[in-house]
Amino acid sequence: MRKKLQKITNYILLAGLTAAVILPNLDRRLTVEATQAAGTTQTNVPAQTTASTQTTTSIRDVQNQIQDTQNQIDTINDKIDALLDEQSIIDEKIDDLNSEIINTMTSIDMKEEELAEKEGELAEKEARLAEMQVEISDAEEAYEQAKERQEQQYNDMLIRIRYMYENGNTTLLGMVLQGDGLSGLLNRMDYVEKVYEYDRNKLQEFEETKLQVQELWEALVAEEALLETEKVALETAQEQLEEDKRQLESQRSSLNTMLAQKKKESANYDAEINRAKQEAAVAAKLLKQEQQQLKLLQEEQNKPKIDTIPTTTDNTGTGTETPGGNPSDPTTNTEPSGNTNVDATDNNQPTENNQPDNTGDNQPSENNTGTSNGGNGTGTGTSSVIDSASGSELGKKIARYACQFVGNPYVPGGTSLTKGADCSGFTYRVYSDFGYTLPRTSYEQRSAGTAVDYSNAQPGDIICYDGHVAIYIGGGKIVHASTQKTGIKYGNATYRQILSVRRII
Repeated sequence: MRKKLQKITNYILLAGLTAAVILPNLDRRLTVEATQAAGTTQTNVPAQTTASTQTTTSIRDVQNQIQDTQNQIDTINDKIDALLDEQSIIDEKIDDLNSEIINTMTSIDMKEEELAEKEGELAEKEARLAEMQVEISDAEEAYEQAKERQEQQYNDMLIRIRYMYENGNTTLLGMVLQGDGLSGLLNRMDYVEKVYEYDRNKLQEFEETKLQVQELWEALVAEEALLETEKVALETAQEQLEEDKRQLESQRSSLNTMLAQKKKESANYDAEINRAKQEAAVAAKLLKQEQQQLKLLQEEQNKPKIDTIPTTTDNTGTGTETPGGNPSDPTTNTEPSGNTNVDATDNNQPTENNQPDNTGDNQPSENNTGTSNGGNGTGTGTSSVIDSASGSELGKKIARYACQFVGNPYVPGGTSLTKGADCSGFTYRVYSDFGYTLPRTSYEQRSAGTAVDYSNAQPGDIICYDGHVAIYIGGGKIVHASTQKTGIKYGNATYRQILSVRRII
């Protein structure tokens, strides 16, 4: 028993000595390792913070670049829209000029036909005048002959009377004494009476002939004077037609010059629009690259940090591992603020779908669905605009009727509401269907009816622009045959400078 106690005592002493030697060294090792671990943690945390800060700064820069590029694209698209609007007005003027040229050429053809007709009438008048001069000459000759025969008959009668007076028995007693008796006397008296009656009839006949010939001659002279007057009038009309033709040809030349200028302007707009589209395409490509760069930076930032697993010591000396860094560190797992997921294929790119739609934006209201091809009805939106405007019922009826043909084609020189019309042909045909006759061209329609101020415009009034006309429907809106590209459509009355407003009814 004593030996066992001695043995236990020896083990305890040995264990105490061993602890006295080993524990101080172990404590120093742990202290050194803890110091090294703390140093390592203090070294890694600033590096991680710096990298995170740099990533956040890069993302913010790229986001700013994306916003700048997007603003640039928006500005370019706004410029394209403005250029397209301006070009649309130029194209409308080009179509109007083409229509005016066609109408002018038609007017020239009509003037030439009238000139040919007048020339034919003049030729007929001149031929008739030549015939009249012959007839007058014949009448004068017949008159002189009748006059001479009358005078000859009168002279013959005088000679016979003188002869009977000088050579015959002039007294009743002488005729009785001659022994012829009463019967001879009566015979002689009857003979004298017959001779006298013959001479008197001849004189009367020649007098009537002379009067007839004189009346014919006077009528021929009067007709000749009338023909001369008509000839002068025809010559004056011919000169006016020739002057009108010269003016129309001058107008056609001027219109052709204006048309060439407008086409040049439209071509310049095409070039400008193409340049703007190229700029937009470059900007869109840059935007796509920046979005891709942003996506890579975000993926890099969100990638888990597995290179360093630092340890920290709490107040109790217990070590705790925190993979991925301190959750309370603001530089860890930082997400960029704002919506940075910009799609490069967004509507900001200059595609055809992003260009302004002239046929839709110009309608009086969103609910307006004007029917084409002469359909029935004008759409609730348009009807509301017309009904709410002040004006006559006939004017509103004309406006509703005109709106039925929205969507139908624009045809230079045309007057068909279904197959196609130009601007003045549209107004001309609409009013013609209500029994009103308008001049054919937009320039002439600018003087039709009565002038009113735009502030007093009513449905059915004609709005006149430079080389263009439209029908007012109320609410600041018009319906008109615009261009070959857009056809008959709605629009804003003040989209161009208004020169005149004409009230027809």
